Amino acid sequence: MEKDFIYLFIIIAIPWYEGDGFFHIQKDIIALISSIIYVIFSVFYILYKNQQLKSK
Repeated sequence: MEKDFIYLFIIIAIPWYEGDGFFHIQKDIIALISSIIYVIFSVFYILYKNQQLKSK
């Protein structure tokens, strides 16, 4: 169970894109959306794996 919390911490600490000028806002929006999708997918994956372990 401790590994799951470490995994979630690593997911939350995803590095953000660095941008300058006109493209800075667009890169931040893309990074934010991709990070949110990745976090949601990872949480569901962890819950699914925990459910598999409990059912065995």
